[in-house]
Amino acid sequence: MEPPPAASGNDGTPGNECAAGDCSPSANPTAHGGSATDAFDVVILSNTLQAMHAPATVLTEMLRIGRRAVVSFPNFGHWRVRLALLAGGRMPVTPTLPVSWHQTPNIHLCTIDDFRATVAEHGFTIESAAFLSNGKRCGARFANLRAEQAVFVLRRT
Repeated sequence: MEPPPAASGNDGTPGNECAAGDCSPSANPTAHGGSATDAFDVVILSNTLQAMHAPATVLTEMLRIGRRAVVSFPNFGHWRVRLALLAGGRMPVTPTLPVSWHQTPNIHLCTIDDFRATVAEHGFTIESAAFLSNGKRCGARFANLRAEQAVFVLRRT
């Protein structure tokens, strides 16, 4: 969700056009060739949801301009985060949260269960989800407690 770099565009393969840019409502409406509804097959937001000022609005806009959205974020419900808060009383520094709270751009911390609730509240559908811990996939069972990272594929209902 950043202004487009000069290198964005086409990777040279027919049908594989790509663009990078800001699809937030406050952005320039011509940033993506007008950001028309269904302008893209897939819109990706990688590990920045927690830094968005209006995450639900960003998700809505992603699913307006794209048929699907892929969203990944650090899970603040992971057991190590919970333990650090419980035992130390301070925001944790972990491999997925590598800097102190005052050095991070994170403003909306969420858990996997928070994200699922937001998706349901806004009427989106989760097509698939993957959960990661220590860089490896972990099962969906107790993912809110076990997964350090989450990746969701969403679509409009």
